[in-house]
Amino acid sequence: MLDGYIKIDKMDENAASFYGDYINPYELFPYGGLFKDENYHYTAYAVTDIELFYIPTAVFEKIAKSNNTLLLHIIEHLSDILILHESRLQLVTNSNASERVRHVLCLLLEDLGIKDHGKIRILCPVTVADIAKLAGTSRETASHVLNDFKRNGTISFEKQTITFHKPDMFRLHRL
Repeated sequence: MLDGYIKIDKMDENAASFYGDYINPYELFPYGGLFKDENYHYTAYAVTDIELFYIPTAVFEKIAKSNNTLLLHIIEHLSDILILHESRLQLVTNSNASERVRHVLCLLLEDLGIKDHGKIRILCPVTVADIAKLAGTSRETASHVLNDFKRNGTISFEKQTITFHKPDMFRLHRL
């Protein structure tokens, strides 16, 4: 992707979303199913205006098989995805809803954050409902936790931009 943001979702058989993620500018996607599956198993939709460069899967796979640098990039990115999923597993095992919301903010900061004069901004539109869904909690609980962070000056929201004024409070602690 050259510009913009894409959200990917995967639904269960009851049409309930059980996986969500975002694709940043200058990221390659999809990785899931490369060299293996015929079909992409997620729904991808633009959350901003986007600009894409499309390469048919068969052509991309053929190029990748003969390019060690590209294969290394794919493996490194898959490793990053694995780390993200391990962190998400830690998230869902936490029974404290407020901590799950904070953890989602940590993940969003790491994945979508752009440094800006000591602050970190997320320019990708992320709604309270999105945060609640990712945290496995209600919109009301997520809103309450976010309002607490806003009141103490930790984060702010303006025109669909989340600004982390104290980003160190949202750093993930890796095991």
